[in-house]
Amino acid sequence: MLTLADADPFPRVLATLQASQAVEALLGAPERVGSDHKAPYPRLRVRPTTGGSEDFEQLRVVQPVRLDVYDSTDTPRGDEALRDILIAAVAELVRLPETTPPGGPAINRVISGTKIQPLPEPDGRNRWFTIVNVHAHPGAAE
Repeated sequence: MLTLADADPFPRVLATLQASQAVEALLGAPERVGSDHKAPYPRLRVRPTTGGSEDFEQLRVVQPVRLDVYDSTDTPRGDEALRDILIAAVAELVRLPETTPPGGPAINRVISGTKIQPLPEPDGRNRWFTIVNVHAHPGAAE
């Protein structure tokens, strides 16, 4: 029996971005996508964030996901490069509804929650972020 937990899109979102060759190329090296704010930089941090909705009867969720890209303080890439990384990441996520892996979840929509914008870090490094809303359900029962 499927439950609302089977509709959680976050693991699929994170795995998609970690496997993205386009995002990796813009970041300049592998293993720079994850849920932590840690070196090496630039780095794309992917985290579920507050808000969204859950429908326990229809087993549907809207999960807001925050994408933050942090620049290096040693060799900064600049605002345009950070913005391009986010654009590539969002482009990968927008394609998620085209396929549903066995066992789901089925992602049926990915839409903007906020525009892509800068938000400087206290340590002086550049950071850009956006939030996308991922609409999902468990998919077909196996």
